[in-house]
Amino acid sequence: MILNIALMNLESLSRIVHVSSEGFALLCMSIAYFVSKKKEVGQLGLFLLVGFTVDIIARSVPRTSIVSELNLMIYCLFEAYFFLFYLAKPLNLSKKFMVIASFVIGVWWIYTSFFIEYRPAIVHGYHPYFDMLYEGGGAVLAALSLLKLTQKDKEEVNQFYFWSLIILFYYTFCIFYIHTFNGLKAVQSVWYISRYIDALALLSYSALAIVSIVQYKKQEQREIA
Repeated sequence: MILNIALMNLESLSRIVHVSSEGFALLCMSIAYFVSKKKEVGQLGLFLLVGFTVDIIARSVPRTSIVSELNLMIYCLFEAYFFLFYLAKPLNLSKKFMVIASFVIGVWWIYTSFFIEYRPAIVHGYHPYFDMLYEGGGAVLAALSLLKLTQKDKEEVNQFYFWSLIILFYYTFCIFYIHTFNGLKAVQSVWYISRYIDALALLSYSALAIVSIVQYKKQEQREIA
């Protein structure tokens, strides 16, 4: 009984930590974009905005409703495409490959979402058959892109993009395991841990945005001087 109460308190705390860090990260990234007008900053800001909107919708409807499930399912599709196009930039993949990969992602999402009967331990819209591929694939893409960037001179590398890849690698690598084993009942008692993982990534985005703002302001001052 005491253990169950403690777990409920930890889960509630994780929800508060996640919401707070998410809102702060979105605010910092939005300011960073309006200050710098850099494309990568805007793309990451859009990613955070969509995630924040999805969380608001998820908390506005019953957790077991079809709207809640569709909300998260659609977000997973968006996240998969974001990872594909954002993480793979340094790899210079051909247009043909990107088109084929986009098609495969869409087809696999439809198949796993609507044609495979699956009852997870946690009632939500995540599906490990889809999630483990795009999140595991995202970790691989981030790792390969980081390796590609380390082969260049420091002056040639976009530092904001480089550090965002490190954060996304951490996020996709960690969440990959939790979503993969979503069907196991043991995961149900520790599901809230994923929020702490996400919160750490969000706080890292916030720090990255703040550093980006400071660096841009310093650059402006040097140009004026």
